[in-house]
Amino acid sequence: MIVLAALLAASRLIVFQQPGSLTSRDFEEKTLPRLAAIAAQRGIVVDVRDATKGAPSDVHLTPLIVYQDEKGRSIFRGRYADVDRIAQFLRTAAAAPLAGAPIPYENAAVWHRERLAVVAPIKITGLTGVRPPQFEPAVFAARARRSVLAGLTRFHLERRVALEPADRAFYMDFHPYRDASGRLFVSTAIYSGFDCVTPIYSGFDEPVSGSFTQLDEVFARAAKRLEDTVARLSASSPVGDAFEPVSTLLPRPTWEALGLTLPAVTAESPGRVPPPAAPKLPDRWVVDPELSKDPPPLQFRFAPPLDSYSGEVGTISGRIVLGKAARLRGATGTLDAQTGTVTMGDKTLDAELKSTILKVARHPTARFVLDPVDVAAAALSPGVPAPFTATGRFSLLGATAPLTVKAQAEPVLAEDGTWRLDVRAAFRVRLLEPFGLHGPDGPAPANDTILFDARFVLKPEAAGAGVSPSASR
Repeated sequence: MIVLAALLAASRLIVFQQPGSLTSRDFEEKTLPRLAAIAAQRGIVVDVRDATKGAPSDVHLTPLIVYQDEKGRSIFRGRYADVDRIAQFLRTAAAAPLAGAPIPYENAAVWHRERLAVVAPIKITGLTGVRPPQFEPAVFAARARRSVLAGLTRFHLERRVALEPADRAFYMDFHPYRDASGRLFVSTAIYSGFDCVTPIYSGFDEPVSGSFTQLDEVFARAAKRLEDTVARLSASSPVGDAFEPVSTLLPRPTWEALGLTLPAVTAESPGRVPPPAAPKLPDRWVVDPELSKDPPPLQFRFAPPLDSYSGEVGTISGRIVLGKAARLRGATGTLDAQTGTVTMGDKTLDAELKSTILKVARHPTARFVLDPVDVAAAALSPGVPAPFTATGRFSLLGATAPLTVKAQAEPVLAEDGTWRLDVRAAFRVRLLEPFGLHGPDGPAPANDTILFDARFVLKPEAAGAGVSPSASR
């Protein structure tokens, strides 16, 4: 009992706050009570610290959540309002401390705010619509990027920056389109570094526009809009992306000086042994049907303004093989959606959907075959969502079409020492070509476009199951 009490006392959830800020009040009212309840259930001491009185050098912002026990110290990388993910973080960090390795970015826009670095990776898609004569995509892309950077006043280009666990990232996307009259429209979107699938801001309904000859000005105005939006979201965010930077003028005491020394653990301690190292990340994974039920693994809706037409797929299956050294780069695999589990919430409509439209008896599955993932060869790390863009082939009703998927994967180490891989993805499918399907009455292209959101969990493949990695490729 004495040893157990000592172990529980060693488990500490440290919360750094700066009292009085809007973000601090939102965190204290909405998150802290739930966080305290979760900690109490797990026997973890909650220790709230005022960062304005001093905080260690690696505390760059507030609110910041840190877990420590006799195994080590881990900083939570996530939204302060996402209590479920914080609970998952506690389970993972209790099994083994998170690595906390910096995430490198090259040629990214950076906004230095006191101790904090806010990184904004920039993505500019190729020009769509009517291209002008003698159009050169590479020249256009380089000019557009220069114009975006010129439009930013807070962010500045850095050749290389390392994002620490207490830094933040917001991805800026620009989608240019030119119409037949020579007018340029730039639609925009912002993604949180904690969710690279669902945008926290979308400017598709109100693109920045101007004559194509005003390309520099149009992209600069679009960039300024996104920069101002990031500034606004960092001050107030309904989903927990807001923060308060910690001043460089504040004291920087060590963890030990704050009384937060890690408890010593030795093999000679009565009843205690050094914690085991985290198991190696597997390279072969299969969909876990039990952990991929709530929410449903695949949800869909038609594009606005027809998004009232929506539904879900209750069951998916499949297998993923990671690349060398269990990295995302080179990962391949196949995922199957069971068309018989499709529902739009209406029994009559579902019956028609399955029998007449999807022809479930003849085509029981829709399949996505993943091309080898082309992404920076960074290692997958527990507690860190790894964004990537996947390409592959989507097959439905006997027809196949190329598909691009925006996705992220995050390894999670459960308390029993086993791994799981949480995956989120988003993609869109056109119905008429090549699948021959007709959507509801309404404007084009919304009536021909379905938006999909996938969220599922992978578990390590059992030894001896499935086929060899080379066969899946």
